[in-house]
Amino acid sequence: MSDDDWLHAIAVYNLDREYSGRDGRLFGGAVELSRLLETATTADPGRFVQLSRSFDVSTNPYYFNAILLGLRKSDAAKGAVFDVVRRFFSLPGWPGARWMSNAVVKYAAEDIPVDVLNIVGQLATEAADPELDDAAEAWSRTSPEDEHPDNYLNRAINTTRGSAAEDIGYLIHADAERVEVFRPYLIRMVADPTVTVRSAAAHALCGLFAHDEELAVGLFLRLCDMESDALLATRYVDRFLHHGNPFHFAQLQAVVQRMLASPSRVVREAGGRHACLAQFSAPEAVRLAAACVAGDEALRSGAAKVAAANVFTAKCRQFCEAALGEFFDDSSGDVRDSAARCFLHAKGDDLGRAQELIRRFLRSASFPEHGSFLVMGLMDSTAELSGLIIDVCTAVLAAFEGPSAETLVQLHLEAEDLAELVFRAYSQSQDPGYRERCLDLIDGFVAAQAYGVAKQIAGYER
Repeated sequence: MSDDDWLHAIAVYNLDREYSGRDGRLFGGAVELSRLLETATTADPGRFVQLSRSFDVSTNPYYFNAILLGLRKSDAAKGAVFDVVRRFFSLPGWPGARWMSNAVVKYAAEDIPVDVLNIVGQLATEAADPELDDAAEAWSRTSPEDEHPDNYLNRAINTTRGSAAEDIGYLIHADAERVEVFRPYLIRMVADPTVTVRSAAAHALCGLFAHDEELAVGLFLRLCDMESDALLATRYVDRFLHHGNPFHFAQLQAVVQRMLASPSRVVREAGGRHACLAQFSAPEAVRLAAACVAGDEALRSGAAKVAAANVFTAKCRQFCEAALGEFFDDSSGDVRDSAARCFLHAKGDDLGRAQELIRRFLRSASFPEHGSFLVMGLMDSTAELSGLIIDVCTAVLAAFEGPSAETLVQLHLEAEDLAELVFRAYSQSQDPGYRERCLDLIDGFVAAQAYGVAKQIAGYER
């Protein structure tokens, strides 16, 4: 198609969706044609940059979007892209506003003119979209106990202010000199009336934290100062607290305490995670962490996840081992599951230093349900665990014979790996008594008709 053909088609197909012709056949509209325009722009950006100069307020917004989307994926010179952004932004209503910042942020690691950065700042603070949180709230819950606060961020990145706020985070992180350019916009962003945009503005503060921690923390406290607690469990707020708490817990403690007392289960769980993580670097958080371990299911769930992920870190081991010992017998299946996953975090010879914890796990209510996590950890371990392998296999065989044997499907499936560990230990030992115990265990797995054991026996005999 020639340029005139494109402009003619854009003028003719100016409705968003398909419509019927005189003979009743359906024709595509601006949505369909804009997809072709986007592809064409990616392939030949210079040509379609020139073509877009003919767009005016009568042009359907989908065509502005297509040019910007195509340029983002193209090898266009950044100067040409910035000129397109400037021109589109100069038109009434800012057609293509949703994708302007995305076209700019591609060049975050390069020099970007201040006037273009200011356009991104204005998009993040002055665009009309979104007006309300309604759509995000509808996505976030189907009942009071089924909340997904991070859906606010999913909504945000599909709005103009939200996507620009997120992109500002990348732009600031890439260049500290941009802090002063964006400072007035950041002050306005953290006061946005919607949870939706604030959930994305938290990403801008994460970028700011890399260069000015005090300013970032101060703005973060303003960001969180709103009635809805849902913001506190969104992804970038979570990330900010993760990086900020170790150094600024005295200032951020009030936010964590608010999370621990939230009516939202999801927010309380997130608060439990942050309180337990903070105690490893902030003594003020020790009391909060202890309260989480003894708290309601949401708080215990957050604490269990922290204990499981950090038990093999030296400075965290004392708290984590004590907490996991409690959580292995927790009344909540979700908490027991989270705690048992600690063995999946083991690397190298970590399990060699955790044998007391493992034996406690073998005696717990969690083992029959989640023993497979320990087996996976054992398979990857480089520690010398010959004695422990005997204990684990003995516990597995006892579980097979217990009243809940019919529910132990996963442990049956792990029996093949256990048999491999037993044969490995048998081959490495010269102790007749130990070797006899290994063979007794293999006999036990055969009697239990455990999955894959016959295959291991056949392989060993060869």
